[in-house]
Amino acid sequence: GVLPTETLLRVWDLFFARGRDVLVATAIAVLRIHAPLLLTLTEIDSIHESLRSCAAATHDVAAIVGEITTMLASGSIPKVREAKEQDVVKKTRNLKLSQLKNQTSFKVNELMALHEEFARQSMMFQTSSGACTRGDLAGGTGGANLVHEVSLSLQQFTDLLARVFGSQNALGSEEWVARLFSVFDANGDGTVDFSELCTGLSIYSRGTPQQRLQLCFTAFDSDKD
Repeated sequence: GVLPTETLLRVWDLFFARGRDVLVATAIAVLRIHAPLLLTLTEIDSIHESLRSCAAATHDVAAIVGEITTMLASGSIPKVREAKEQDVVKKTRNLKLSQLKNQTSFKVNELMALHEEFARQSMMFQTSSGACTRGDLAGGTGGANLVHEVSLSLQQFTDLLARVFGSQNALGSEEWVARLFSVFDANGDGTVDFSELCTGLSIYSRGTPQQRLQLCFTAFDSDKD
């Protein structure tokens, strides 16, 4: 439901003055104001209908403004927002890991371990030469959060693989690593993200003989003919 016009205008005033925390506080305030009614409901359908309509029934401007300002003053809203964001991140992470599991030969725990190394290296890169971040999957230490997708340059890719395989010598020549990088870079943007890394490593380390042969062929087919 939508807040009544007079209530909505006052909420917008607060939003422009206090920022996005007002939106979270407003949602909680609506639930608090209508809690006496909501707590008496026992049927799922009636609860659902009441939740849908309670915003439109919030005509007491003073009550909702009072609830919002009290919550903002308490400093609790950032914690609520952070907890919700972490929950969304966790669900997104699990979904993406599940998708990668289906797309590669890695198990979920192996993907988590690989991501932990990816995230650790990414943090090192960002504090030194600087990786380019672009969005969706990567995270903090321990692989706890998949928050930012970090796209690795050739040098960063080389350093990461050296850690995965134990040494720089295990990777082969610089020319081979550069060719491997170009194959892993599936979208051709000049970087390798976590999804591309997992997909490429899956073929490189666990693919069928035919898949590995195709990878090598693609790596040396420089003119793509």
